[in-house]
Amino acid sequence: MPPPKEKPFRRADRLGDRLKEELARLLLMEIKDPRLHGVVITAARMSDDLKTARVFYYPPQGADQKAIEKGLASASGFLKSASSKALGLRFTPSLTFEYDDSIDQGSRIEKLLSEAAQKQGGAHGDTSS
Repeated sequence: MPPPKEKPFRRADRLGDRLKEELARLLLMEIKDPRLHGVVITAARMSDDLKTARVFYYPPQGADQKAIEKGLASASGFLKSASSKALGLRFTPSLTFEYDDSIDQGSRIEKLLSEAAQKQGGAHGDTSS
């Protein structure tokens, strides 16, 4: 029996990846709003009907989160039309920007693992004396 075929990427997944790249390019090259300087687009998830997109971003360290949210809301019309045009979409998806906390979560997990390893290493050092 032949091995099962891998599922091909859905169109929404492919367009989400392209949308992420295009929005990152637009933020870097086209947007002049200082509130958005250094903001990183980490992911874009398109709905199956391609009418909505959840865009995840991560701010630069020390940035004002509220200012970034206002800046993204202000630029969303331009980002929506420019990205739709660049991707050649028939319908322009609505963009919802969400803070990506996965980097923060990863840092917390790494810190906890490091602390646990230090405690475990200290406990082993005490028993070998």
